[in-house]
Amino acid sequence: MLIKTGVSNMFFYVLVVVGFTIPLFSGDGDLDPSHGTAGIFTFDYDAGNDFVWGLAVQSDDKTVVSGSDSTGTMWVFTRINSDGTLDTTFDTDGFASVSGNEVIVAVAIQADGKIVACGSLFSNNTSWTEQVVRLNTDGSLDTTFGGTGIVSPQVGVFEDDSNFGQAVVIQADGKIVIVGNSTDPRDLFVARLNTDGSLDTSFSGDGIAHADLSTTPTMKGVQVQADGKIVASGHLSNDLLAVRLNSDGSFDNAFGTNGIVIEDLGTNTADNSFDLAIQSTGKLVFGGNSSNTPTLVRLNTDGTLDTSFDSDGIFSTGEVGSASEILVQSDDKIIMVGTGGPAPTQSMLIRMMPDGGFDNTFGTSGVVRTTVGGVNDRGTAVGLHSDFSIIVAGSQDVFMATRESFTALYENMLTPVDLISFSVD
Repeated sequence: MLIKTGVSNMFFYVLVVVGFTIPLFSGDGDLDPSHGTAGIFTFDYDAGNDFVWGLAVQSDDKTVVSGSDSTGTMWVFTRINSDGTLDTTFDTDGFASVSGNEVIVAVAIQADGKIVACGSLFSNNTSWTEQVVRLNTDGSLDTTFGGTGIVSPQVGVFEDDSNFGQAVVIQADGKIVIVGNSTDPRDLFVARLNTDGSLDTSFSGDGIAHADLSTTPTMKGVQVQADGKIVASGHLSNDLLAVRLNSDGSFDNAFGTNGIVIEDLGTNTADNSFDLAIQSTGKLVFGGNSSNTPTLVRLNTDGTLDTSFDSDGIFSTGEVGSASEILVQSDDKIIMVGTGGPAPTQSMLIRMMPDGGFDNTFGTSGVVRTTVGGVNDRGTAVGLHSDFSIIVAGSQDVFMATRESFTALYENMLTPVDLISFSVD
């Protein structure tokens, strides 16, 4: 316990230790040995190549990792206890699967603990169809959702379009927002589902909002602002793409041009895979890759580049590698996960200051590279535990023909202590 005392308007802190030592500071960026073995837990769906796509952290700090098996015919969900062990209350062995020729991409947790995921199903050997799945807390399919636990709303303009569900977020009212892209026409879509899996017709008239673009976009992230507006991100050709919709599904004309921002980050640069997070100020942070370097971009609420962010609205980390996901902490610091090169690659975690630049109190000059043990290691998804520790999910090539999955837990911020304030006359 820290006791704050005051004498003649001067204050000092006293550490009170009763029978044990209380660490005041954790090593920001150090692996947390309470998770798995020395901070890392490895797991394997099958004997082939595992693919990790996303993660979500429950209120009890259990982590749900979404992925697919080596054959590409199953969505696989893994639930991991905070100590880095499989949660055997989840479908008896910690693994739950949904069969089909499918790719799962994103996962989110409802307020009631149910698990929602979106991705794509290769149907009739002709085209891809977006698919949304909801599981009960025990890993079983939730049959109150679309009757089977699986829904495939027709979001494309034409029935034979290929439609890819790419990101999911749960609104405060429990409605489910899916963002993705279609191949014909060159289209991005944002769909909103009611809690029973039906399309919400109060959103854009039929539950689906579309934007026909000059070329096929690839969507990556989606968030709901405090005012209920929906922001989605991705890339279009080699440029950052951001869109904002009003809560009724109309495009927000106060953002960019007709609700759309397309930002070229530099001449002859390949800008792609931009994820999205929102800071407490309402400013929008996008994390992705520009010229094979993890890069952050911050936009003002009107969609213009925020020049108070690293002077021009763009922060290039200069690291060799690629970014996968970002999140914003409660102090507005930005965390990015990805893969650091050159080969053999490592899982890479970067923490940056709220207004750009590395957070030098984290790892080595803001960067942590972790060798999990494989030939090549990749960081794919990131989340926060309730104590602010950082959980990362990814994959490792054990041998050139075998890929396994992992989670890693990192210490983050200060160890919580109790403060008592009193004055002495």
